[in-house]
Amino acid sequence: MFVDKFWISMSDLHVQSWSSPKPFAFGLVIGGLALLIGAGITRDDIAGAVLMIIAAFLMFSFGVVAAIIRPRLRLVSTGASPTVTVRTIFGAQTYAATDVQRIRILEFRRMGRQIGHLEFEFDPQETQASESDVDDSRIVVMGRWELGVDVHDVADALDAAGFHVER
Repeated sequence: MFVDKFWISMSDLHVQSWSSPKPFAFGLVIGGLALLIGAGITRDDIAGAVLMIIAAFLMFSFGVVAAIIRPRLRLVSTGASPTVTVRTIFGAQTYAATDVQRIRILEFRRMGRQIGHLEFEFDPQETQASESDVDDSRIVVMGRWELGVDVHDVADALDAAGFHVER
C-alpha cells in the first residue's frame, strides 16, 4: 500500500479551538453537589428533596460533560485545505472544507437579547460509491456556551481560514 507523505511547515499550520469555559463547568459540578447536600438536609419534604436530587443530577451531568468534551470545535488551517473537528458525547468527527455544505450565523431574540448561534451543515463527500443509501448529512448548532466566545469571533476565524460563513 502506497501512502502519500507531505510536509507542512509549522508557519503554515494554524490550529484554533473553542470550548465551554472550565470555571463554569466546574461551577456546575459544585452546584450539583451543593444541591445534593441540600436534598439530604431537607429530608422531611420528600417532594422537594426529589426535585432537588433531579436538579442536582442534571447540574452535575451538564458540568461533567462540559468539562470532559473539550474542545467542542477545532479549526486546523493548513492553507489550501482547512478542516473542522466537532466533538460531541459520541466522539469527534473531522470534516474537510468540501464536506461543509453551509455555515451560517443564526440570531434569536431571547429574554430581550439577541443571541447568536453558529449552524454547520455537513454533507461528507463519498470517495467511493456506497452500496447503501444512508444519508450522512448532519446539522450542528453551537452557541456561546459551547464555544466559550462570541459566535461572531468564531465566524471571523472560519472566514479567515477559507470557509464561507453566511451572516
